[in-house]
Amino acid sequence: MVDDLRVLYIDCFSGAAGDMLLGALLHVGASEERVREELGRIDLEGWTLEAVPDAIQGIGGINVSVRVGGIKEGEEGHHSHSHGGSAEPHGHSFRSIRTLLERSSLTEAVRDRAIAVFTRMAEAEGQVHGVAAEDIHFHEVGAVDAIVDIVGCVAALEDLGVDRVISAPPPMARGFVQCAHGSMPLPAPATVLLLEGVPTVGASIEGELVTPTGAALLTTFADDFGPWPEMRVSRVGYGLGDRRWPDRPNLLRLVLGTQSVASEGSEVIIETNIDDMPAEWFPPLMERLLREGADDVWMSSIQMKKGRPGTRLSVLAPLEARSRLVAIIFGESSAIGVRFHAVERTKLVRRVEEIQTAHGMLAVKSAWDGDVRVHAAPEFEACQQMAQETGLPLKVIYREAERVLAEDPWKELEE
Repeated sequence: MVDDLRVLYIDCFSGAAGDMLLGALLHVGASEERVREELGRIDLEGWTLEAVPDAIQGIGGINVSVRVGGIKEGEEGHHSHSHGGSAEPHGHSFRSIRTLLERSSLTEAVRDRAIAVFTRMAEAEGQVHGVAAEDIHFHEVGAVDAIVDIVGCVAALEDLGVDRVISAPPPMARGFVQCAHGSMPLPAPATVLLLEGVPTVGASIEGELVTPTGAALLTTFADDFGPWPEMRVSRVGYGLGDRRWPDRPNLLRLVLGTQSVASEGSEVIIETNIDDMPAEWFPPLMERLLREGADDVWMSSIQMKKGRPGTRLSVLAPLEARSRLVAIIFGESSAIGVRFHAVERTKLVRRVEEIQTAHGMLAVKSAWDGDVRVHAAPEFEACQQMAQETGLPLKVIYREAERVLAEDPWKELEE
């Protein structure tokens, strides 16, 4: 059997920024009404969002502008670069932004992925400035602008309902930008950290092509980075940037298409190595991953670089669940990157059936190869419940179930 996966290709030939990505998502088909509805779920005032059709060098798209108190990011010296230390009078800390999102009525998927994007940004900025991520602050305009861009992009991507996101290697230009710390080299230090492990290409331009927000969105959204994927193109959208470059139109192009994949047996393993997370966080993470569509989740003890002990989190899941589960990993753990590879599985048909024991009817799990039952075992939770109801030891219930199954292992079980 063959299924079609919805694929989104981020063709960032002129770089990536939050407003450009949001404009392209709207132009390629995401609902502006859905985006504004999600943004309205946040207790955030004093901003406006404009999304208007425009064109650069004859190529039409959507130009998104976010204004805070009438000021647009980048105007009058305002910038989105964060800083360490105590909060400015009108600043927003990463802690306060995360609390704002957690207390909002955003849908769960949008909230978790938006927090994951901000977490990546704060951790990168914290590493640059030598402070904890919790102590990173954004000035008023930059923080609100980033919240609107990030939540808007996440909501738009959710609305498109894509199964896989692939990004072209982002282009890295040179130059300098003025910020609170003075002259900062481009690409911005936080941008470089956010793109660790990502293929990039050079660009002979002096200016900021990829912003920290753009880098955080790319690395959170994209399942892979590389050339144009094999797909049937269905829609194309463009987001417009404000700057004008000498050798290319300042556009971000999104291409929506479909890929045909064999659905039976085609799955993916998502993995990440973690060495800085409390052990108590792992069980809730595992439970949520299983609840949200993972087929299996397991953890292995590993030794990481510099001899640090760590844990490898592995998730086996259907291909179509990958983006959703990656967002959960970013939102519920300290992971800042994941890797994945496709796998093929051959599975027996599994059933939960019942057998008659000396203590009553009991559920068992069975595995079938066609019409042949090749394996059966007592259901642990059912044995535990029967032990509690009868007052008998769990091992007595379990052994009784095994005895009944051993009498005729190939007998059809009762419906």
